[in-house]
Amino acid sequence: MFHLADSPSWNLVDDKWPEFDKELRNLRLALSSDGFNPHSSLSSRYSCWPVILVTYNLRPWLCMEQKFMMLTLLIFDPKQPKNDIDVYLEPLIDDLKSLWDGIRGVYDAHRGEYFTLRGVLLWTINDFPAYENLSGCVVKGYKACPICGDDTPSHRLKNGHKPCYIGHRKSLPINHPYRRQRAAFNGKPELARLPSH
Repeated sequence: MFHLADSPSWNLVDDKWPEFDKELRNLRLALSSDGFNPHSSLSSRYSCWPVILVTYNLRPWLCMEQKFMMLTLLIFDPKQPKNDIDVYLEPLIDDLKSLWDGIRGVYDAHRGEYFTLRGVLLWTINDFPAYENLSGCVVKGYKACPICGDDTPSHRLKNGHKPCYIGHRKSLPINHPYRRQRAAFNGKPELARLPSH
């Protein structure tokens, strides 16, 4: 994959909404967020959560350049927003819904014309703790796989007393040699397949 335009998500939007695909000026966006301690001190309780929109309509080497990213929110609080992040994100989500419906009267200086601009949020970019905050998906404990959900194959380690996820081989092709290996993994062959969502 050279550019995200080659991805299944991009093609899904093109197939499902062909009128969106016809207008090349429509925006394809990703939302990125993660929390950090702005004071670089472990004793400080403050956290900072920038929420950034990335535009993928650009050339591949320009997509992730800082000057083309949009800082939409900066959440600065003595404690992490956790489940309350939806309160902060609500105005941004409303703006993204308006962008999907279309904003009339946007001027294209290159062509010298007005048009209706639309945009779609293709995906989010974040680590697992931020993913839990943004989506409300459980990413800890025995059911931590966002794809498998309640069918997450997990096992508690005897010495470490932590959950261990043992079903990672089911994402391999059915005839992959790792599926038959027993000693290198949990002593059993992997016969299951990924759930079809």
